[in-house]
Amino acid sequence: AAYDSLERNIQLIREKEHKKNQHDANAGAVIAMDVKNGEILAMVSYPTYDPAIFLEGDWEKINALNNDPDGSTWNRATLARYAPGSTYKPLIAIAGLETGTITPYTKLHCPISMEIGGLRWRNPEGNQGYISLEKALATSSNMFFFQTGFNSGIDNIVKWAKNFGFGKPTGIEINESIGALASREFKLRELKEGWVPADTVNASIGQLYNAFTPLQLVNYVSTIGNGGLMYRPHLVLKRENASGETLITEIEYQETGAKKSTIEAVKKGMVAVTNSEDGTAVSAFRDFPFDVAGKTGTAETGHEKTESSNALFVCYAPADDPKIAVAVVVEKGVVGAWTAPIARDVLMTYFSNEEKKKAQ
Repeated sequence: AAYDSLERNIQLIREKEHKKNQHDANAGAVIAMDVKNGEILAMVSYPTYDPAIFLEGDWEKINALNNDPDGSTWNRATLARYAPGSTYKPLIAIAGLETGTITPYTKLHCPISMEIGGLRWRNPEGNQGYISLEKALATSSNMFFFQTGFNSGIDNIVKWAKNFGFGKPTGIEINESIGALASREFKLRELKEGWVPADTVNASIGQLYNAFTPLQLVNYVSTIGNGGLMYRPHLVLKRENASGETLITEIEYQETGAKKSTIEAVKKGMVAVTNSEDGTAVSAFRDFPFDVAGKTGTAETGHEKTESSNALFVCYAPADDPKIAVAVVVEKGVVGAWTAPIARDVLMTYFSNEEKKKAQ
């Protein structure tokens, strides 16, 4: 279901009319994970290939595959690194709540433009007046998170980002990238430059040097969904040793240390993303049988003159008793909301299968 929906929606995205759509969406990844134990339920990377060619020993096909410009053999789900865009905003909210920069009831003034950290920043959502965290997450207000991130400080953001699995390996059994986490250390190491105030503002909307794998994104949203326990994602349920003993994979997790009130405030905003009338993903879930908590993300790549922006969506469901988390990335997918139908298809299949199991 994940693969079919990803392939189908990439084609649909290519055909959509939008001023920023260069009709070039061509790749992506989807991961679904059990929020209660870290089990990977689905993991797909597109485009893919038929592994049977290795069994057949057809070296012409194998060489063609190895030289494939689309990277068919590359597992984008665990190796590709993407700027998270606005899917990072729940993390900024967590940092803000935990440092006392904001409360669940704080209303920040979010005009169309404002000077922060020595630069003037624009709010694509327009002049929003004074808005709460719930409204800011629902509408994906850049201005709210510019201010929240800047006032929380990059060191606090990095602390909470690491607590939720960014900038480090998840521990899954296969090869993975650790991604890149925007921080003083990263900029000094990679660019030999010091951090400046405007960097914090830019990092607060999931841009700048932030680049994460779909696996890290699903792990992060799963951790929010289950209340703050970060499980080690795993593909293997059990294995047999040389003596014939069955070894069950041990469930491992770390506590993030986030307060219950923090997680609940963020969850409320993520439910508004898919349920409030001004939520960025409400169209995808308008007739869904239960509430889903999610966050859209549109991430600029710096190549917008010749390519569309990347598009992302993360979610967990049901919102009141989470069982599954999903992360979707479509390269050159233009708008984050356009990837939400892929997650919806995965959720529908998962819960349909659960109902069938109950009926057996």
